[in-house]
Amino acid sequence: MSSFLLTNCDIFLFFPMKKLGVLINSEAGRKKAMIYFPIIKDILEKKFICEYSFTTYKGKGYQSAKDLLRKDVDGIIIVGGDGTAVETADVAIENNIPLLPLPLGRGSDYSHSIYGKLGVIDILKRLDTWNIQYLDAGVVKIGEKRFYFLNGFGMGFDVEVIRNMRRSLNTYLLSVGISYFSYQSKWITLQEENFIFKGNIYLLTVGIGKYMGGGFNLLPDAKMDDGILDLSVIEDVPFFTFFKNLGKVYKGKHKDLRIVHYRKVKSITILLKTPLLSHTDGNLLPPSKRIEISILPKVVPVFY
Repeated sequence: MSSFLLTNCDIFLFFPMKKLGVLINSEAGRKKAMIYFPIIKDILEKKFICEYSFTTYKGKGYQSAKDLLRKDVDGIIIVGGDGTAVETADVAIENNIPLLPLPLGRGSDYSHSIYGKLGVIDILKRLDTWNIQYLDAGVVKIGEKRFYFLNGFGMGFDVEVIRNMRRSLNTYLLSVGISYFSYQSKWITLQEENFIFKGNIYLLTVGIGKYMGGGFNLLPDAKMDDGILDLSVIEDVPFFTFFKNLGKVYKGKHKDLRIVHYRKVKSITILLKTPLLSHTDGNLLPPSKRIEISILPKVVPVFY
C-alpha cells in the first residue's frame, strides 16, 4: 500500500496565489482612503500576494497603474474615488486587467453604480469568487478629440456644481446650494435616431451607471453591460419646482415627472448656440457647440 502527503508548499504549487496590485490615492475622500488602507491591506494579504503603488495628484493614476502592471499583477484594487478609477481604466482595458473600485472618494459614484451601497469590506469579498464581468464605457467626441467615461456625462446644473467645488467650496452640499442661485439654464438641440429635443435644460445626463453627482440616482434604469446609454433630460424649471422634486431626483423617482425626458439610446448629438462646458465622471471638458456621445460595449473588466 502506498500513500502520499501534500505539504503546504505542495498545495501552493498546485494552487498558486493570485497577485493583486493595490493603487492608493492618499488624498482621496479627504484622506478617507488612507484611514481604510491598513484594514484593506490586512484583509488582502491573508489571501493574495500584494504590490502597492501610491498616487497623490490628478493625472498620476495612469502611471501608477502601469507601474503595477510591470509587476505582473492579476488585478488592480483602487483605493480611491472616481478620478482614480478613470485614470486606471485605460490600463485595465489595454491589458485586460480586472479592476475593483472601492468607494473611498468624495463621490465614488462608479463603485456605487457597480456594487450598490455595499461597504468596503463586503466589496472586497467579491475577490473570493474571482468573477470578472465586462462593463460598457462611453466616448464623447468634441471636434477631433475623444474623451472616455466609465460612469456618465453631464451638462447643465451639475457642471455649475463642479465649478463651484473647484472654487474652494470643498463641501459638496455647500456647492449644490450655491449653484442653485448661480446657475442659468442652457438652450440645446438634442438629436437621437428616434428623438429630438429643443429647449432650455436644467440638467442633462447620459450614462452607463445609475449614480452621479455624489449619490444622486439620476439614471435609475441604467445597466452597465447592456450596450445602451441611458439619457435623462430635465427641462428648465423655477428654482422652487426643482428644489421640491430634489428628493425624487436623489432617489431615482423622477422619471415620470412631466419635466423629465428619459430614454435608452445608442448615441446622441448635442448642438448648442454658444460653446458650453460639460463633464465626464466629474472631469470638465472643453467648451463646445457640438458634442457627440456613443457607447463602447463591454470593454472594462471588473470584479463582480
